[in-house]
Amino acid sequence: FLKEGMKRIDTLEPIVHGRSRTKDEIHFGVSTQPIHLVKGIVNGGQWTGCVTSIALSMLETKQVDAVVCIAASDSNSKFGEAQPIVARTPQQVMLGRGVKPALASSLKVLDEIQNDPSIQKLLFCGVGCAVQAFRSIRHTLNLEQ
Repeated sequence: FLKEGMKRIDTLEPIVHGRSRTKDEIHFGVSTQPIHLVKGIVNGGQWTGCVTSIALSMLETKQVDAVVCIAASDSNSKFGEAQPIVARTPQQVMLGRGVKPALASSLKVLDEIQNDPSIQKLLFCGVGCAVQAFRSIRHTLNLEQ
C-alpha cells in the first residue's frame, strides 16, 4: 500500500515530531500525550471494549441522544443474526458489544432516527462503508452538527 513511503517514516518523524518513536510507540507512532480510552475491560467486548466504552460514555454524559450499533438477535450469542439498533440506554448499548461476524444493514434504522425528534445528537458505530454511506445522507436527518 505505502511501498517505499514506509521507509521514509524513520526520517520524517523526527522532522515532524522532533523525535523518533520510542519502544512503546513502535506500532502506533509518536504521541505527545497518551490517551486512555477505557477505564477497564467491557465483559463480552472484543479486546478492551473501547468502542463500547466510548459509546457508553457519550450516552451517559448526554453528548449524544442515541447510538446506532449492531446487536445480535440472540443476546446470549455473538453469532445470532446481526441487526442494527438505535440504543438510548446503556443496557441497549451493551447489546452491541463485541464483533458480529456477519453483515448488517446499519442504515436500516434511518426512518426510526428521522421520525424521532428527540434524537438530535447521534453516534453512529459501524464498518467503514456504512459510516461513509451514513455521512452522505446525514444532512437529510435534521440532526445537530
